[in-house]
Amino acid sequence: MFIKILGWLVAIWCWFVAVALLTNGIPVSAFVLFLLSIIPLPPVYARIKSRLLTKADDDKIPGKVMGPGLLSVLVFVLSFVVLILSIDTSGKSQQADLARSIEGKAASYQVLELSDSSIATMKRYRAYIVATSPVGSAEEYAATVIHAAKDLQQQTGSDQVSVFLELDEVSKGYGWVVARANYTPKGPSYSGTDKTAVWEVAAYPKEITAEERSLILDWFGARNQFLDADGVLNEEALKAFLGEKRGIAPEDFSLPYIHAEDFPYKND
Repeated sequence: MFIKILGWLVAIWCWFVAVALLTNGIPVSAFVLFLLSIIPLPPVYARIKSRLLTKADDDKIPGKVMGPGLLSVLVFVLSFVVLILSIDTSGKSQQADLARSIEGKAASYQVLELSDSSIATMKRYRAYIVATSPVGSAEEYAATVIHAAKDLQQQTGSDQVSVFLELDEVSKGYGWVVARANYTPKGPSYSGTDKTAVWEVAAYPKEITAEERSLILDWFGARNQFLDADGVLNEEALKAFLGEKRGIAPEDFSLPYIHAEDFPYKND
């Protein structure tokens, strides 16, 4: 009885994985698993065994068929192999598609600041840039920092380049980064000792509207007028000033939240 239950469980496992692969756009592997799922089913196994033994009798040779338990275990192992290979192939295909999807989307850029932050075991540079041609999507933001990182790595010969795409020169240094990329061609981490990804990319997932951009630039354009003697910003006064200028009540004035999110680019 246990062997029969095992056969059914393995078949159900194969069906479950096959459906998952099919819904994720991997039909060939799903079809293979559907075929594998048939083999350990007790009724199917019994029929296959009967036919093989009958053929052996007709050919007058000793008949021997793999036991149902061993067969179920073998099918289970094969299903895992198919699943792992499918995931690996699918992941590489998706990365290739992503790499192709951002081709030609990089904006021209200007380097605002390039600093050398090398350590004894690692040559590394950090760059802040702004786009000098229109960008408006996560793909374009990401493509721009990736392109800049490759350029700067070739120019400096560094082991690691970190590039930050600022919204605008006036907002540099205040956290308004729409994309960033760490490019480490050989893979050592920032410490120069461990291993890490060749590419670590993040980008703001939405388009920044003209109104949002105008609001941010107005804020940073007027910011220095509202600093006290110690350099502390009088935020309420700045809100009141910009609110009057833009017809917004000070209590309703707020800056849009721009935050770069992980962008799944590897292209190792």
